[in-house]
Amino acid sequence: MIDNDNFRAMLMHLGFHQDTESVASVMRKSYGANNFEALVDFSNQKINYPTGQGFKIHQAQTCNFSSPENAVVLDCVHRLFEKAYKPEHIELEPQWKMGRGGKSGRADVLVRDQQGSALLLIECKTAGREFDKSWKDTLADGTQLFSYVEQEKATQFVCLYASEFDAKKQSISLSQKIISVKDNTKILDDNPTALAFNTATNAKERFKVWKETYLQEYTETGLFESTIQPYQIGKNKYTLQADTKPLEATDIKGAYHRFRTILRKHNVSRRENAFEVLANLFLCKIVDELENPDDLKFYWKGIAYDNDFDLVDRLQSLYKIGMERFLDNGIKQSEGQFFTPVPICKFVVSSLPLEQLITQHNEPLRAIDYACGSGHFLTEYAQQLPALLQIMVPIFSVAAQNQMIPDIDGIEQSIATAQSTIAAAPAQKQAIL
Repeated sequence: MIDNDNFRAMLMHLGFHQDTESVASVMRKSYGANNFEALVDFSNQKINYPTGQGFKIHQAQTCNFSSPENAVVLDCVHRLFEKAYKPEHIELEPQWKMGRGGKSGRADVLVRDQQGSALLLIECKTAGREFDKSWKDTLADGTQLFSYVEQEKATQFVCLYASEFDAKKQSISLSQKIISVKDNTKILDDNPTALAFNTATNAKERFKVWKETYLQEYTETGLFESTIQPYQIGKNKYTLQADTKPLEATDIKGAYHRFRTILRKHNVSRRENAFEVLANLFLCKIVDELENPDDLKFYWKGIAYDNDFDLVDRLQSLYKIGMERFLDNGIKQSEGQFFTPVPICKFVVSSLPLEQLITQHNEPLRAIDYACGSGHFLTEYAQQLPALLQIMVPIFSVAAQNQMIPDIDGIEQSIATAQSTIAAAPAQKQAIL
């Protein structure tokens, strides 16, 4: 059952308002230039959609309060309306006869394009265990989602969707797994023997195409984001501001080992080779953010819009610019040594919580580079430290006066040590600040 209080709070968060003109138990919201409405009747526990404007309801099992999943369906439909999908292009609970036994199958939401062809099938689940289980089943055999596509063969995308309202935070978290079920002609042209969706004759064959040709690829964006236009599912353009975020410690935990696992899978297993590939990719990423903030190239755009060869071409172009701008030679020098590019050294050192470490220690910080070579990490550390310590001196001075720490001699010593290390570090094979 839907929890009435939580459901009401969710509706208010979505912009529904209390109907003060008629019955207080009714909440409604208007959409679009024609002001068509969705209405929730708490007295009768009914969810009413704008059927007068062409919205089709084949079954009414999700139009009541009988299941928490029905609130997810309403949230999904609300987002489609907000995105400016027209009511006449949305169908609720379309039902088909599937298989020789005449067993029926029922999808939650079917979205048609502006020509009336099936565009998107959405299966709604409650967040958490139910959503996770459904996705696990989809990866195993894809039976439910791909059986719907078999009934509406023009469908281009299927989506497993869940949402959850947090009353304390007044926010809704979304979970989406969007699968393209249309063929990418570039991929098929590059591999003429590959299985294709357009030749599949049943749900099992469609699942096999997704698994073998498209490697079970899916996306988690491209439907409800502000940069996505209605009836245009998927993203083919990414920007620095909208599609990137600062890295947190939890984001990078174990990332290198996962990266090496991918490389081993493709026979790039030696540690030095893995380092070289990773350093080159860092270089490409740095160049991309500097050169293309409004149309990033260092992005896989999804199986519906991209292919391996185009991605490699984009990366090679970024790498060429990076080598010309930042480096004279490759990462791997003729002597067999590995030199980390200065921009990557700067990125790594800037990612360290230096300010936090300084505030937590009374003694000078120590840094060690076991194979410093030309000392790029040490010099970058030494260049960043004085400015940071100068900022912290007033803070530590006040703390010392209040007897919170002994004194600031350690801070001043760190500044002096860091400044002297800038010149000394390049000549050291092993150095400790």
